[in-house]
Order: sequence, then structure tokens, then C-alpha cells
Amino acid sequence: MIQITYISCATEPMSAEKLLELLQQCLKNNARNGVTGMLLYGNETFLQALEGDEKAVDDLFEKIRIDPRHSHIQILKRKSIECRQYSDWRMGFKRISDQEINQIESETRENTRNCQHSKSPFLRVT
Repeated sequence: MIQITYISCATEPMSAEKLLELLQQCLKNNARNGVTGMLLYGNETFLQALEGDEKAVDDLFEKIRIDPRHSHIQILKRKSIECRQYSDWRMGFKRISDQEINQIESETRENTRNCQHSKSPFLRVT
């Protein structure tokens, strides 16, 4: 099993209705594919962790990568796991404040800048 955590920019603001529609789609697809995880959204930014069978997670991430709702996708972590961190969540969700997402973005930029010329766990996907 693997876990992928990524951050991306929404190409347009997500209304409560659009978020609910996205979550319903995630719940249905994740149940079918054995994927669990969580999604945070705030300040037009997504932060998501996905976990499950390597092929299922990689296939899902590829769909996200080409999804027109996402831009500037950055993988924060991709790792093998023995057990699920979100085993009870087909897709947990929380809308977070602009301040919380700005803190995450700031830490991500700093970590990426510090690791650009080394073997970084941070990968840029655009």
C-alpha cells in the first residue's frame, strides 16, 4: 500500500455546492477502488492524502493531475505504508481557514526551496 499527500490550487473558487458534489463523487469512487484519505480545502487550495493499493492510488492521482479543477499540483509525500492512517474515512473532509492553508503553503514553499538541489521528497507536478 502507498500514501500520497499533495497540495494544489483550485482553478476557480469551490462553492459549498461544488464541494459537496466533489465529496459525493470521491466517496463513491473511493469505496469502489478501496481508497481512503482526507481532503482539506481553503483559500482556493486543496490539500489531500490518499492511501490504498499502489495501482488504485496512482490511477486516482493521475485523474486528479489532469482534472481541470486543479493546477500547480505538488506532491508533498509519497511513501509505502503498512497500515492506513485514514482507515475509517473513504474521504474525510474539512474546510480550513485561509490562515491555516497559508501556513501549510508557507511551510511547503520553504521545504521545497530548501530541498531543490537535493534528493527531495517534494516533487513538482504541473
